[in-house]
Amino acid sequence: LKSSAAETQYLVSEIFLFAPDANTQSQARDAAQSILDQITEGAPFQLAAQRFSSAPTAATGGDMGWISLDDIDPALADAIRSLDGPGITEPITVENGIYLFAVRNRREPQAEVTTVTLKRLLDTDGNEARLLTAVESAAGCDGVETAADTSDALRAASLGRVSLSELAPDAAQRLETTPVNGASAPFESGGGLAVMFVCERDDSLGNLPSPEQVENRLFGQQLTMISERALRDLRREATIIRRES
Repeated sequence: LKSSAAETQYLVSEIFLFAPDANTQSQARDAAQSILDQITEGAPFQLAAQRFSSAPTAATGGDMGWISLDDIDPALADAIRSLDGPGITEPITVENGIYLFAVRNRREPQAEVTTVTLKRLLDTDGNEARLLTAVESAAGCDGVETAADTSDALRAASLGRVSLSELAPDAAQRLETTPVNGASAPFESGGGLAVMFVCERDDSLGNLPSPEQVENRLFGQQLTMISERALRDLRREATIIRRES
């Protein structure tokens, strides 16, 4: 998902008409074209999805959320990609049915944002040997305050959570290579000498889905497979008898 979020994403809604064989696909294509004509004339896509779609997303008006085209069938991806902007695709035939997609929006990839939680240990006299000894005794973020108490010249400060992009280039570069619970190389600060402890690090993309969205998507995929299997079984068991008077 993190790799996918670094790609162009589309906000998409779907209508899926289940049609597992040639006969039902012909009927489904006609139905899909009729639905498309009604939507073109002003009928809401959301309402059409709720009434006609066989996909689990029908309950939410066909809403699939933000998707990466690498995550879906190439034929479906090509149809979505062919739209210049927001719009509705022509009916798309796949192995087990017909799709209509409404592309509502598009967003370009977002750069990865690194945020860190910092603590600073400062030696106001600029004594590097004393500062490095304090860093060694601290042995990580939890011991910074205790290490600072060993000398009147040492000061500990919690700087909270900051984004590396908000820091000066030399400071950001210094912290990029500092491991979590480790200290940076000493640097001049306010007439003294200081180190930065990286207590937490988070590399994230703004358009990653939440855990709840991932769970709902997986549940929807499972539900689709179950419903398709149930419909196939029903069709196998069904017997239609025609009698002419």
